[in-house]
Amino acid sequence: MADRAIRALTDPAIVVGFSMGGYVARSIAYRAPDKVKGLALIATSSRAHAPSAIRPRWRMVDPIMHRFFA
Repeated sequence: MADRAIRALTDPAIVVGFSMGGYVARSIAYRAPDKVKGLALIATSSRAHAPSAIRPRWRMVDPIMHRFFA
């Protein structure tokens, strides 16, 4: 998901991540700091959870993301 967002950014942007989107926003900022003018993390954790805790959340969200952003 972060890779698609990075490709879509033509100019530096303020990246906002809400809840699980915070993981994506942090990944964008880490992978492409030159594309991030600012970063807002809302209702998300400041540190990554263990992969075993994240997998069930992604399984729930993944079908929704594919439906709207495929």
